[in-house]
Amino acid sequence: MQQQLLATSSSILASMENPDVVLLDSRPPKEFKGDAKHSDAKIGGHIPNAVNAFAMANWKHNIYPKDPDELLQMYVDLGVTPDKEIVVYCNTGIYAANTYFILKALGFPDVRVYYYSWVEWCQKDFLPKVVGSAK
Repeated sequence: MQQQLLATSSSILASMENPDVVLLDSRPPKEFKGDAKHSDAKIGGHIPNAVNAFAMANWKHNIYPKDPDELLQMYVDLGVTPDKEIVVYCNTGIYAANTYFILKALGFPDVRVYYYSWVEWCQKDFLPKVVGSAK
């Protein structure tokens, strides 16, 4: 496994206030807001300062990647730009891997995946969270 491609809860915590790092939550909006949660997640919500772009928004008819210009504009509108380090997460790494693939295909040079994602983050009481209503 290529460790430089992975983020950890410690590396995210250390870079949360860094304006050159963007946390990108690739889960459905209801899970990001905390109105719903993955069955393995302790609570609903997200990592503070994260932005949300559901991984399936990358695809046309859930099959074909959308036009690269459309995808790039979607991410730029969220502050996800190629000049920043992007840390992608979801619940367990599946949606994050999908978004990682798209960002790398768009030419983003510095993208990492928080493999253990929200399922790990929400279970560590000492880590900051934006908590939703899903318990």
